[in-house]
Amino acid sequence: MKRLFVGFLIFIIGCLSIDVGFAQRSSTSGAIFLKQAMGTRAAGMGEAFCAVADDLSAVYYNPAGLVQLNVREPMMESVSSDLSQRLLKLKNRQLTAMYLKGLVDTGYSFLGYEQSLNIGGIFGQRIVGIAGSLVTFQGGDIQINTTNSDGFFQDSRTVCAEQDYLFTFTYSEYVSMIKLLLTEESLGRNFIGMNLKIIHSELAREYQATAFVLDVGWLYKAMLENVSLGINLQNLGKGIKYEDESDPLPFNVRAGMAWRFGPTENGVAACDLIVPLDDLGDKMKVNLGTEYWFKEVIAARVGYKMGYDLDSFACGAGFKIKGWQLDYAFCLRDEINPLYQFSLTFNF
Repeated sequence: MKRLFVGFLIFIIGCLSIDVGFAQRSSTSGAIFLKQAMGTRAAGMGEAFCAVADDLSAVYYNPAGLVQLNVREPMMESVSSDLSQRLLKLKNRQLTAMYLKGLVDTGYSFLGYEQSLNIGGIFGQRIVGIAGSLVTFQGGDIQINTTNSDGFFQDSRTVCAEQDYLFTFTYSEYVSMIKLLLTEESLGRNFIGMNLKIIHSELAREYQATAFVLDVGWLYKAMLENVSLGINLQNLGKGIKYEDESDPLPFNVRAGMAWRFGPTENGVAACDLIVPLDDLGDKMKVNLGTEYWFKEVIAARVGYKMGYDLDSFACGAGFKIKGWQLDYAFCLRDEINPLYQFSLTFNF
């Protein structure tokens, strides 16, 4: 376990070195709406969710964690047992709808569905999760005035300043169990995942652009210490191009660590480190957050974000009953109105 943490720290140092190396760049990214996280529960935890990633918002924070929706966590496990039968849950589908009121008259919405598959997968463990999700962004309205050739006013019309659509297909798979030599004790589990994103953007109904984007994630859960580690490479792609100019995507590395606590592991504390690699003016960020469930019915969440121009404190709550879960998040923003976020989730 110590070697794992040492390797994780080496990776973080490497990310910081890459960040310094990219300091020679002066570009700014396009498709900024990709930076807006989709997940009310995670938002209430200050977006410290890369190493938690155990609901549909894993699509954004770490696609490797998506398959956790279908995995039970026994502390001890026989190597000779039928792993797929012991790990698959009875309720292994999830449907989530979310709405976020943005600045002024902007808004985000998210609709996602997750399903387990009993197929061999890449690593043959027959524990696979897939998901499809749609994110829409409405950038508010603007008024466009046109003039005649002599410079006099001709007409005026109101159009949507920006409309963005993001469809994501997510694949997540249980890779392997790491165990102690000569024993049947499980040290932890490895998961991998990836997102294939299709972006379609419209500006003032005049300019359009489409781009294909890839995310790659990894998650490790150490069973004995109740600690998990996660890494997500977000928004790998060539960029988005409206006409002649192409802007790079908001590419970054997100790394996280989480620790579960409480009598039934009903609490979690997490920390995320986000290293932007697309824009020199954007600094490294740190997210801290915690969540605690009372009687598996009501949850309280709090988080804090460092390195952001506007974001700082966040809090949230959740309520769960008979497969339904309602979440709310409040995110304080310096000098401007706070953000409010709601989501409804159904597990079946």
